[in-house]
Amino acid sequence: MKRWFILTASIILQIILGGIYAWSVFGPSLKKTYHISISQSSFIFGVTILAFTLNMIYAGRVLSIKGPRFTAFIGGLLYTLGYLIASFSKGAYPIILLAIGLITGAGIGFGYVCPLTTCIKWFPERKGLITGLAVAGFGGGAIILTRFVSILQNNGLDTLLIFRNIAIYTGLPAIIAALFLSNPPENDREKNNKQKMTVLLRNKITIAMIIGMFSGTFGGLMVVSNIKQIGLSNHLIEQYAVLAISLFAVGNALGRILWGAIFDRVGKISIPISLVLLGCSALLMLSNSAIIFNLAAIMTGIAFGGCFVLYFLRIVEHFGDLAGKLYPFVFLAYGISAILGPALGGWIYEQTGTYKMAIYTLLFITILGAISLYQLEKTK
Repeated sequence: MKRWFILTASIILQIILGGIYAWSVFGPSLKKTYHISISQSSFIFGVTILAFTLNMIYAGRVLSIKGPRFTAFIGGLLYTLGYLIASFSKGAYPIILLAIGLITGAGIGFGYVCPLTTCIKWFPERKGLITGLAVAGFGGGAIILTRFVSILQNNGLDTLLIFRNIAIYTGLPAIIAALFLSNPPENDREKNNKQKMTVLLRNKITIAMIIGMFSGTFGGLMVVSNIKQIGLSNHLIEQYAVLAISLFAVGNALGRILWGAIFDRVGKISIPISLVLLGCSALLMLSNSAIIFNLAAIMTGIAFGGCFVLYFLRIVEHFGDLAGKLYPFVFLAYGISAILGPALGGWIYEQTGTYKMAIYTLLFITILGAISLYQLEKTK
């Protein structure tokens, strides 16, 4: 019974931390009220993801020494602190960038790593399903936060006060959920494995996973950080543009479970398939049809969700117990793409007045990544 409580707490924590994917809902209001441009807003999101991935490496070390409860608790505190500081920024861009980008981003990194590794230890017989469930919450968090923020915005609440509400009403539950996490007694300490990380990082499987992670998250993050503005630039009414944020999040959460099941059936070939699906789905987001646009949003979300299951499962499949040490380095590709994808999408839009070239770039990156990954896997 205890492991089900831990799984539930893990999913709650991931839902809260995954709210960062709703960031694009703040873009228009930050621009209107505090003159923060769309590209600047996208850069905040990118820095958040980069800080998330960089801190995940250090958090993994803390996790192996102090355990998941302490590590996730630190994550919850940092997550809450970042939003609180941003709420007192008076709209100053450097302060918001520091608070949300670096502090909240670090909190997400400390929090995210705990459910991912802890739940597998409690459910060793269901690794694929449990991995999908553990990270599905992170993908679906934007659904809840988007709704929460939209209600506050519709009531005329200032963006900075919304940040404060997020700190109070999501930060405290995150801290409480962290207190429920623990390892099984036999896994209180990580196994000591002396294989050199440099050797692991030069392995073709590792290189393939890094390329795949970058390609997939580059495309997905470019879309999710600009999705509302993409819809508005297609002359869709705001209601449909905001709906796409939630639909992307639904797809993201669903995809994390779905791709885990697909990997169990067809194996590594599912990875390049997910990349091709992502690029083609994003291409459909150039449509000015509300139905096609929102269908493309959920399909892009499904493909994007695979990034957080497929690469982890492939690393576990090939490297076994070494996955805990190696996967954070693969995950760094996510942080790099977070800097490039969202900001590039916003910048191209501001230069051209359209997202066409941004989406074409996304398609090129995902298809190239799929081909490169397939060739590396084929010649290993």
